[in-house]
Amino acid sequence: MRNKLQCFFRDARGAWAARDFQVMMLFALEGLLLQFATSVKAFGNNLFATNLGATDTQIGLIQTVGCAVTVALLVPVGVLSDRSRNAKTVPMALLLLGGVMFVLESLVPWMGGGRMVLFFVFMGLSVGLFGAYGGQWQSMFGDLVPIQKRNRIYALRSRLMAALGIFVPVFCGVAMSLQDSAQGKLGVLSVFFLLSGLLMIAEAFVVWKIPGGRRTPEQMQAMERFSLKNLGEALLGAVKNRKFMSFVAVSMFLYLGWHLDWSLWYIAQVKYALLSEAQLSYFNAICSILQVFSLGVFARLNQKKSVHFTVCVGAFGLSLYPAYIQIIFSVPAAVRPWTFIGLCVTANMLEACLAMCLVQMLLEVVPERHRSLTVSLYTVLTTLSNCIMPLVGVRIYVALGSDLRAMRIFFLLEGVLRISAFVVLALRYRRMKCSGNLVNPLATE
Repeated sequence: MRNKLQCFFRDARGAWAARDFQVMMLFALEGLLLQFATSVKAFGNNLFATNLGATDTQIGLIQTVGCAVTVALLVPVGVLSDRSRNAKTVPMALLLLGGVMFVLESLVPWMGGGRMVLFFVFMGLSVGLFGAYGGQWQSMFGDLVPIQKRNRIYALRSRLMAALGIFVPVFCGVAMSLQDSAQGKLGVLSVFFLLSGLLMIAEAFVVWKIPGGRRTPEQMQAMERFSLKNLGEALLGAVKNRKFMSFVAVSMFLYLGWHLDWSLWYIAQVKYALLSEAQLSYFNAICSILQVFSLGVFARLNQKKSVHFTVCVGAFGLSLYPAYIQIIFSVPAAVRPWTFIGLCVTANMLEACLAMCLVQMLLEVVPERHRSLTVSLYTVLTTLSNCIMPLVGVRIYVALGSDLRAMRIFFLLEGVLRISAFVVLALRYRRMKCSGNLVNPLATE
């Protein structure tokens, strides 16, 4: 028995010493810590504002304010990242600052009469730093992981994140549902936001432990100091890259339809589908359970058919939501929450592949020169969409009358936009396949 234990620990030490295994495990842990904050942010920000007394328009502004801060940070952060001696330095700083903002946001309920204003301040900064980290994570991931290994590591990280995402919203939602007052619900949310901030700070140290990232003197010398000329070169290099611009065009068309209901979806859930906090958490948990399995299928599909095929599956999943919502609004009020959960989890299961595919599609075509800056510029575009489109969606709903009929009409319009994006991506995949331009680096794994 003793010899078996010694062999086990020796093999474990040997496996950990292998760089590829170490990178995979550290990215997995980084993803788990990030997922806790992601779940709390996605589940809790709208509920936080609702219990503070926010109006529908203020709910719409949550996405806009957070994304506006992200846009303001992305280019300066990209410039700093390109000039850093280590690819991990800027992401670590963003995690530390973002963690502090989450902690401050958790204290908002006890900040007196100005708490709504302070909520938007700290929420905007936390979301902005969170979004800037997301953009830099893509660049850092590209620097630290060879293309042949990205799909495997990204898939493991995503599946573990989805697994954790099962529990966090349920614990938060059930704990909130046990509270009778808005102040009690805010107290529960504050605990979860505080934990999110502390875990983001811990995540910074995990990123620091990931092997690699230090740039050679030759690499540093090749990176010119930022100037308007430097920015112009990055823009010009991106515009001249046909593959990159093709990706930008189709992904932005997808994002416009994807982001349009990000604020209105919450309003539809609680006002018309009649979901409670607990039911919202059950929906998120079931979605996460299904994603654990679906992401493994999508990872294999990426290797077999390429990310350009799999992203079409995700776009089709997005187009199901507007159709489902029409069914949900047509059933009796008593069964709407469970009809919503039963239908929409299937669309979410298909939608889950989008982030995994879009990151890898971007890294395939982004120019090597000014890499971090170019990724930041692209992330500015996607974040502007996320900044503007949710508020546009709310304003369309308000202009149509702010009632059930208005909600139905809005989702009909959104359905047309999302189906169009699916058709564009499907035609692009078919054209790439027929022209012989569909090179799948993941197939060599």
